[in-house]
Amino acid sequence: MTPRYFIGQAEKVDPCLAQMPFDGVVGLGFVIASPVLLASRMGLLDQPIFTVFLKQTRSKPLSVNLVFLLRYLE
Repeated sequence: MTPRYFIGQAEKVDPCLAQMPFDGVVGLGFVIASPVLLASRMGLLDQPIFTVFLKQTRSKPLSVNLVFLLRYLE
């Protein structure tokens, strides 16, 4: 996607945050630029729309498959 990017995964989440009605905190508090910010700076995004799909496997609970989709929404 971009030549350099950083994606962090929390292994432990406070129970009160786990029940919040939002998807999560994306890119707050990090010194490193997020993949979406880098893609935007490189001109790879026509619109600031992206999707993150996380799938947790049963055999490896902490192993997560990540798909990061950057698409044009019509």
